Amino acid sequence: MSKPLSVLFVASEVAPLAKVGGLADVVGALPKALRKNGIDARILMPKYGAIDSTKYPMTERSGPFEVVVKGERELIKIFETRLPNSDVPIYLIDNERFFGGDRVYYDASAFVSQFIEFERFLFFGLAVSTVLPQLNFSPDVIHCHDWHTGTIPLLVRRAEQINRLSVDPKFVFTIHNLANQGRWNADDILAFLGLSANDDPLLAFRQDGRDMNLMALGILGADAVNTVSPNYAQEILTAEYGEKLEGVLASRRDQLSGILNGIDVDHFNPATDPTLPAKYSADTFHIKAQNKLGLQNKLGLKVDPRAPLFGFVGRLTDQKGMDLLEGIMGRLSDRGGQVVILGTGMSELESIARDAAKNNPQMISATIGFDAALAQLIYAGSDFFLMPSRFEPCGLGQMIAMRYGTIPIVRSTGGLRDTVQNYMTDATNGRGFVFENYTTEALWNAAEQALALYADRAATEALARRLMSLNFSWDTSSRLYVDLYEHTLTIKRG
Repeated sequence: MSKPLSVLFVASEVAPLAKVGGLADVVGALPKALRKNGIDARILMPKYGAIDSTKYPMTERSGPFEVVVKGERELIKIFETRLPNSDVPIYLIDNERFFGGDRVYYDASAFVSQFIEFERFLFFGLAVSTVLPQLNFSPDVIHCHDWHTGTIPLLVRRAEQINRLSVDPKFVFTIHNLANQGRWNADDILAFLGLSANDDPLLAFRQDGRDMNLMALGILGADAVNTVSPNYAQEILTAEYGEKLEGVLASRRDQLSGILNGIDVDHFNPATDPTLPAKYSADTFHIKAQNKLGLQNKLGLKVDPRAPLFGFVGRLTDQKGMDLLEGIMGRLSDRGGQVVILGTGMSELESIARDAAKNNPQMISATIGFDAALAQLIYAGSDFFLMPSRFEPCGLGQMIAMRYGTIPIVRSTGGLRDTVQNYMTDATNGRGFVFENYTTEALWNAAEQALALYADRAATEALARRLMSLNFSWDTSSRLYVDLYEHTLTIKRG
């Protein structure tokens, strides 16, 4: 038998070991789906001090090895564990100086503003190129994710050339959110890596004459580039969504594709979800109403099974449309609707959410922070789910909501456009309420359409039950990734 295709995922976060955003969900789910397709998929990540080693026990595999940083020697070790409920190996790079501490990211902002954050992931790139030949695993493809891994194609190839490593993998680079780029002064980055601008043509790219962009480095250095929905792959080629990298992406247009993310349908399953007061399925949809009552009780809202309940789970940022939501919360409550918000983000938007809840506590609730169990209850207990995003590379919330029979209200952008068809233009196949323009009035019009549907309980239930029958698993997407890997292996490296 021929050797199965082997893929090494390299990422800054992996659910459930270390999760901050949707990137972790993808890296924690896709390798499991690939294994079902016969792919030898494994994961390489930092061993953060924030990882609970009692919950995710690991063994020391090898080391110590030396990594040179600015002329100083840093020691690293390799630990190994398994992705929970799977046979996917996870290799973890251990170094207290760069990966110790109690958090995954030092800088909570989506836009990096501290060089200490760059140092961690520049070091990660150097460490990956050092430990790769020590894994006893020679991947055909190294699958890198977002700016944190942007240096890896360059550094691994240099290590291969300098040390004559046995590995000669191809590289796939996935853009999860182009707005989060990893941009800093080129001199600082080159000094940390121990390189000069003349060492490789990839190091010549600059923004505004001085900055190096690690997202751009990954895009230019990989053999294939993809993002997390077909529509977003087209959007980022435009000035509106390209975040000043549309020219770089246009140069890779022939190697750029979009594959829609999936969700873990075993984890997100209202029929088995242990966090819910009442489990239900499409066949027992009437039980869903008990979760609304549980949510209302838990959050101190007026307990009213007839009130249309609108849920929002996500970062409180302009990207996620919180500024639009501000303009409709009062109008929804005037029409008898309730609004539940869970998230954290920009301080001014957090204050807006808190104030709205304080001023109308029976109709509006705001929980600042993240509570996984409460998020599940919002998905299950809401009638409608709000995602009025300015842009959305893929979005998982709308898929989770539909899995729980909760009707999405979304802006037509990125992966939202790929997953939610407008009920108002096609009641037979429509999946929710969709608006085009990024304005409060456009969102309000979609919300009014939802309220009109809610007045017809039979039609609302029919739509919700149909949404629960949709398949948002990784099955289809994982097969598309297999095709991408196989195609990448045929690309002649230029």
